[in-house]
Amino acid sequence: MPHGGLGRGVCGHDERYEARAQAAALKQKAEADIAQERKKAVNEVKDEIGGMAMEIASKVVEREIKEADHQDLIDEFIKNVGEAS
Repeated sequence: MPHGGLGRGVCGHDERYEARAQAAALKQKAEADIAQERKKAVNEVKDEIGGMAMEIASKVVEREIKEADHQDLIDEFIKNVGEAS
């Protein structure tokens, strides 16, 4: 019987070692998955921010052009009024 008890102890040790190895592998995979998802989320946020920046820039440029065109029209009107009088 002592031999049988020893055999079970060694087998139990192997099972615990294997369980720890599996747990470590699962933890490593989970950490890799988390890092990948974090990277994906950061890239999505960067893309969204980039899109918003482009939209804002285009509105600013559009507004500046409209203001410049408006000022040109005023200047042209004043010039034409001056020539007509």
